[in-house]
Amino acid sequence: MKKRDYVISVKGMQSYADALMENTDIEMMSECDLTLEDGKYFAEYEETEATGMEGTTTTIEVGGEYVSIVRSGKVSTTLLFIKGRQTTSYYDTPFGTMIMGITTDDITTDLTLDGGKVSVTYSISMNNIYTGKNTFEINIRKF
Repeated sequence: MKKRDYVISVKGMQSYADALMENTDIEMMSECDLTLEDGKYFAEYEETEATGMEGTTTTIEVGGEYVSIVRSGKVSTTLLFIKGRQTTSYYDTPFGTMIMGITTDDITTDLTLDGGKVSVTYSISMNNIYTGKNTFEINIRKF
């Protein structure tokens, strides 16, 4: 296993469209790599049992106007967040494939090779059914 030089914290906040469901906040921490290539930042880490995606590698790409999340392994997907736009992805899980629609409301990035923050607010639909509004916040810091 290679040495990772950064710690990543990802906090997700979900507000569900179904009034019977409670809003949820989930936070995870892991060691990660952070690189800069062609003006884009790449953070890569291994998911843990805590996220339910153990055996999955996640790569977060932060470009000028977008953020993408690519997962491969137990869960496979590519999620693309572009402010003011709707994107569609297939979300492959051990339980089946879902179609995920994402409409990104806001993206804030302040990232350097010393670390930093990324925040994304978006609405989500699963199999064409609106499920709610979500935010995720990523904090990366050097060891």
